[in-house]
Formats: sequence, structure tokens, C-alpha cells
Amino acid sequence: MEKLHDSKNLPKIVEPKDSAKKRCKGSKMVVLSPMDVDDIMAKASKRRLITIDEIKNKISGKYKTDICYLLTSGIFAWIAAYAAEEKRAKGKKKITPWWRTLKSGYLVNEVVA
Repeated sequence: MEKLHDSKNLPKIVEPKDSAKKRCKGSKMVVLSPMDVDDIMAKASKRRLITIDEIKNKISGKYKTDICYLLTSGIFAWIAAYAAEEKRAKGKKKITPWWRTLKSGYLVNEVVA
């Protein structure tokens, strides 16, 4: 759970590097925080799945940027899932439903202890 709350001065808005500019159109990119990802994952309803791409789009919209940094979104989803399982192990009933978040390409995330 420690990693989930360690924001490391994130989120922050940066200019994408040239390689990212070629793939995506835009001049502003958000490097999100673990809590940004967890907040969206926690809101996934019982009858709906969400993908990492949808999370990135929501966060990009929240910060009014053109794109969201891809690498950290997947890592922070993993951190949110592990934090949820730590809470479950401590007897908490209300945890982030990480199993409703799919990777890009609609692949299932797995949490392996």
C-alpha cells in the first residue's frame, strides 16, 4: 500500500519526447500518479470492465492534456491491484476491484503473490 500513496511529485504535465510525438498528436502529456489510476479503477461498477486505455483517456481529460504516459499507467494499475490485495489480507471488505481492469487488448490482469 505504501507504493500506492507514494506520488513522487506526480502527476505532472510534460512535453512528450520526439519519439512519442511521432506516435501521438499533441504537445502536452500527463505523467499520472498511482492514486489517479486507483481512483478510476475503484469506480468500475459491478457490470462493467475498464481498460488501461480508458483509464489513460480519463486521466488525460482530467488534466486537459493530449496524451497520458503509457508505461506508468500499467505499472500503477499493478500497484493498485497489489494494494487492494494487501487490504483484503488485512480483512478489509471494500477494496479496489482490480479484476475489472483489463490490459490493452482486453487481456486480464493477474495478481500473483
